[in-house]
Amino acid sequence: MQPTASTPTTADEARDQRPAVILTLPKCIIRRYALTDDQAIAYHSNNPLIPRFMGNAFPYPNNLADAQYWINKCLEDPNGYEFVIADPINGTAIGGMGLKTTPAKEINALSWGIGYWLGQEHWGKGIITEALTGLIDWAFEGIIIETHDGGKWGLQRLYAEVMQGNNASMAVLGRCGLKLEGIERRSRIKHGVIVDQHVFGITRDDWEASKKAKTSEETTKAQ
Repeated sequence: MQPTASTPTTADEARDQRPAVILTLPKCIIRRYALTDDQAIAYHSNNPLIPRFMGNAFPYPNNLADAQYWINKCLEDPNGYEFVIADPINGTAIGGMGLKTTPAKEINALSWGIGYWLGQEHWGKGIITEALTGLIDWAFEGIIIETHDGGKWGLQRLYAEVMQGNNASMAVLGRCGLKLEGIERRSRIKHGVIVDQHVFGITRDDWEASKKAKTSEETTKAQ
């Protein structure tokens, strides 16, 4: 499912409109950011366990000013790929996720990264698994990339980078169909500790095969 025609196309429109909903799922809503998300984002992200396995671009402490800076940065590109994970009942932000694009002129233009975080009080409820599965489907179904040679292609691969020790995130990726592709040994340093980086990925072929298998399974059960 792609954003509707009402999706804002300028930063000013993004600030004036209600945030466009990307996906409505049973356990969460995936939508674009709104200026009013600042307090909820600051509340959920200002926890040392959130950036424990993340890059240093995600600050801690993460105060209200940090949240406002991030939201405004996202609103500058209202057609970008940074999204809020929101409570399906009241719409309040409880986390975030996004796609890391690759310039269309590059030879790896059809391979994008994916990342996510969720407020601690919402852990263990299956929210990230649902949100990640939904965003993967959305990306493979709808994103079209015009490459340097003028060709138009659907996304061919999504990958996620996970620091050593983040076993919970690795388990989520496995449930969502991503496979361990390799380990970048001793490639990251966090709080003075050098660790490995695990790279997980899912290709369009993997995704299509999984969809076919699920459809077949559902058909068998219905018979």
